Amino acid sequence: LKRRLCEGAGTGNVQDEAETLSRARDQTESETDWADVGDGSMSAFTKGIYDVLSADATLTGLLNTYGDNPAIFSNDPVPVNAELAYIVISSPIADIDAGQKDRDGREVIQDIRCYINADEDLRILDQISNRVRALLHRQAANISIVGYNVIIIEASGGVEAPTEKEVYGQIVTVRMELNSTTII
Repeated sequence: LKRRLCEGAGTGNVQDEAETLSRARDQTESETDWADVGDGSMSAFTKGIYDVLSADATLTGLLNTYGDNPAIFSNDPVPVNAELAYIVISSPIADIDAGQKDRDGREVIQDIRCYINADEDLRILDQISNRVRALLHRQAANISIVGYNVIIIEASGGVEAPTEKEVYGQIVTVRMELNSTTII
């Protein structure tokens, strides 16, 4: 269930969606996008979001843990033995050139998917997604992304996420406008 839930973010064929997500991820990856965060599996954009979310005691208190860390994942699918409630930070779903005359720039859009067991109170899911939104919406000064200055960050949602009947989910979408710290 968890593997199927996280491989396919939409409502179509899970295998097709997983392949589409993989191709989209491959198209957005480049050497400058990826920060070395131990295992090298998290983009600089995702790491910036992860750092903000994982540092907030209110949010992490609503989530389960995985190992010694809050259950906030940047990989799809999440580990099979991960227990709800948890968050999945997607790879960028859009990465648009927003360069200027003297420096490179980007507009990056990422989804943050929040999940709980269907037998839990839906107010917990609302608290999780609302906290994610509050931590990120218009909080450019609070997020650090290697190689970039965050100019604007906006968060919208949570909106209902497609799930199996045993799980409830909401998606918070984050849009960031960034300028490279390197002048051309």
